[in-house]
Amino acid sequence: MRVIPILLIALALTGCEMLEPSPSSADAASRAPITSRERALIYAADGAAAQGNYPAAERDYMAAMSEGSGHTEAHLGLAQLYLKKGQSDKALPVLEKALEVDPDHAFTNYLVGKLYLDANRYADATGAFDRGLKQQPDNLDLATGKGVTEDMQGNHIAAQMQYLRAMKTNPAANLTNVRTNLAMSYLLSGEPKKAADLLKNEGSKAGASSVTRHNLALAYGLLGQHAQAKKLINGEMDEATRQLTIARMREYAEQPGGIRTPPLKPSISEDITTQAPVAKPAPKKVVKPVVSTKPAPAATVQTPAVEPLVDAAKKGSARD
Repeated sequence: MRVIPILLIALALTGCEMLEPSPSSADAASRAPITSRERALIYAADGAAAQGNYPAAERDYMAAMSEGSGHTEAHLGLAQLYLKKGQSDKALPVLEKALEVDPDHAFTNYLVGKLYLDANRYADATGAFDRGLKQQPDNLDLATGKGVTEDMQGNHIAAQMQYLRAMKTNPAANLTNVRTNLAMSYLLSGEPKKAADLLKNEGSKAGASSVTRHNLALAYGLLGQHAQAKKLINGEMDEATRQLTIARMREYAEQPGGIRTPPLKPSISEDITTQAPVAKPAPKKVVKPVVSTKPAPAATVQTPAVEPLVDAAKKGSARD
């Protein structure tokens, strides 16, 4: 079994800009309309959350969930509230209840998949991303999530296929994170030149993220181009750590193939800004809760990235 060195990677998820937040399962249209009471409770919860009154928002979301109407808007609102507060342990069971109501909802499956990745529950994460992809097969965020899951299990060729297909089906999207993930996947499979060629333009830009720059620096280091690598790192990593990372990456790439389980958690590289699906309210005061999942700082040299989902029809493109 090949183990990815701890110093190396931080797989990242994108920030939900392509996934449809409204019900997306095949039988959603057959459900009875949401009740006026449930709609009012969600509206009140959204307003409370927007004002920072989280206890009131939590209470109203829970009351709406207890209506048992077969809709998941309240579940998603509450889960995103918990995520905004950094309470993943509370968000996950709420999202799992939402999947009991609507198993194929793409956005719910995306959020669940990301939380499973954080917990190293790769089989569960794969199932969640696959369910979401059944509903939105070309969704950039779901495909990236699936790619990260494959990389974390050492299935780098499968991961690369996911990233490449995602890029092909979403040409108008911001693909920086996907390219960064793909480059790390190439590094993990012993192909530093491919990684360097993929990132040399974006990674050399003044505004490039540290993840992109560090992945490009690792590629240059593996190719023996140390001066270029040090310039990209710009003092953010000491030389001993850089050399150790290169050595461990070489050691990993030279090990026999097969299924590998790296002992590290993926991180989220982009803010997830998504609106909780809300029943259509009355007045103007509705400010829908936004969930933001910040990327965990990368260890040393870093890995792929995956981000959230937003309806391509609404955005006109896919995501990073």
